[in-house]
Amino acid sequence: MSARVRLLLLAGLALLGTAWIASVERAPIPSPAPVRSPVPAPETEPEIDLPSARAPVASSGREPLPTSDALRKRVKARRRPPPRKRSITGILDYPPGTPGDERVTVVGGGEAFPVARDGSFVASAPLRREISFDVRARYLYLSEPAILSATDPPELRLEPELGGVIRVRASGGPAGGSEAAPPASVLLDGPSSRTFELPLAAPVELGQLPPGRYELRAEHPHLAALFGSTVDVQAGAVHDVELAFVPGVTLRGHVRGEDGEPLPDATVSVGGLDGLAPATGRELALGVRRRRAAPPERASDETGAFELRGLPSGRVRLTASRRGLLPAEVELGPFAAGAVVEDVELVLSRGSSIAGRVWLPDGSTTSLGLEILLEDELDPTAAKIRVPGRHPSSAGSDSAGRFRAAGLARGPFRVTARLRPRPEEARRAPWIAVARGVPGGTENLRLVLGEPGRLEVRVPRDAVRDDLRVLAWGESGRTLAGSGSPPEPDILCRWAGLVPGRYTVWVRGPAGPVGSTAAWSVADVSAGRTTAVEPRLLPASALDVEVADALGHALAADVFVQSDGPLLRLPDDGLELSDGVYRVRAVLGRRAVEGRVLLAGEDVHLRLVLE
Repeated sequence: MSARVRLLLLAGLALLGTAWIASVERAPIPSPAPVRSPVPAPETEPEIDLPSARAPVASSGREPLPTSDALRKRVKARRRPPPRKRSITGILDYPPGTPGDERVTVVGGGEAFPVARDGSFVASAPLRREISFDVRARYLYLSEPAILSATDPPELRLEPELGGVIRVRASGGPAGGSEAAPPASVLLDGPSSRTFELPLAAPVELGQLPPGRYELRAEHPHLAALFGSTVDVQAGAVHDVELAFVPGVTLRGHVRGEDGEPLPDATVSVGGLDGLAPATGRELALGVRRRRAAPPERASDETGAFELRGLPSGRVRLTASRRGLLPAEVELGPFAAGAVVEDVELVLSRGSSIAGRVWLPDGSTTSLGLEILLEDELDPTAAKIRVPGRHPSSAGSDSAGRFRAAGLARGPFRVTARLRPRPEEARRAPWIAVARGVPGGTENLRLVLGEPGRLEVRVPRDAVRDDLRVLAWGESGRTLAGSGSPPEPDILCRWAGLVPGRYTVWVRGPAGPVGSTAAWSVADVSAGRTTAVEPRLLPASALDVEVADALGHALAADVFVQSDGPLLRLPDDGLELSDGVYRVRAVLGRRAVEGRVLLAGEDVHLRLVLE
């Protein structure tokens, strides 16, 4: 037989084998025979649909055969070894005074381990892995979690501290509290700060609190909190605190432009007439100074409508702002609790604008890294406007260094341009240009960038450098603090990259035979130059200023003092000034009050009443 014939026979056999294999795969798998049940069948048997080849047989009483994927998963599960852990024996030292009802659980690695009354417990941890342990209790707490590394012996000793418990309950509101009413948001501020939700119908317990003074401040979407609460937490004690709520004031209205058209996306905010909720007599007696809280605000809808709910009773100041327009402000009230005020109109005007151009020292222009700041010189407490920025005014600059800021007051303004160095110029200080007394409506302001100024404070004569504290204030209110690290031994402080202008330098020295000593100097910093001052320490007195309204409520106003130099912002905790006569000015929004004080070797507490 020739090779060609043999090749044809082999090819035919291969085709026949392929056809047979295909017919076998297409052939249906016969259904298994039904298992006969020992229970006699009923006289009339229902019709039974035969199952398909791949469907389980319902009448067989046996589970279907697992698929290949299920078998593979079972094999892998059998081969996977159980996680290896090591047992850890521990002891918890109960501090003295722990209440008898205290129950402690040690938590670590996502597991909880109960602690016996004698302080012993048994925990587990994965091998070759670091794990942290903490305690879950009512009174006891750990100042920091206990860390057990993989190489440490399987022994753990916990020494918790004894804390206290605050139980907070809400009172007032709709019918004394309703389950359907939304909860109040409460901030607990003190040695440990927490934020939690307080239902009006059920108390909330806060445990594991380090001892100390805590302040609770509550907010509710529909109700107004009468006052906050201050509590001194004692170790091992439970303190009950009640927060009272009353129906809040509701304000509804519209924001419109000068042409009467509604303005959507305008921000409407409201605060007390003093910019802060008045402090209660209890808070004043305890010496609690309220912090300035962010006023509630809402955005107007597409029709310019807005609604503010849950506001405290009394007089309020309503402010509306929108990018590119001058903010509008109106004073309303006084309102009683639960009052609803409709049809409040806020009209935003275009205001004035300032436009100009920033030039580099070589006469070219750029906008990369360029920042422009506008500050109202007549109102030091007004918001600063950055170009570009997030202020409600419209501001921006182009690639040619041109800029425009709209929605401004009449001014005058202090305009500062600053150019940050590029990455390859990291050692170069930012270039700065300053223009003062710029009125609103200026269109062709020219700013030429130059090197910033430097300020040095020399060590006063007959003074030890380590005993001195120094601060400096710019005209913008920026505070420069610290001693720095100047190389010369006679230099107390050195600041670079300063905006040219007038700076006030304050130096506090050590206490002498007649009391504290301090110095107050004024330095005019020029562009590209170093200005040095050498203050002279003189007898000093501490000045503390309190601002209140006619009813005695404390106000969070900005306080400035002035002697021969510019206005100096007074810190909240007061300041020691060299003896002399000072003019004191308290500013809150567009209201202000002034007074004079004489410092002559004794600490002075000045009270100003803002009408």
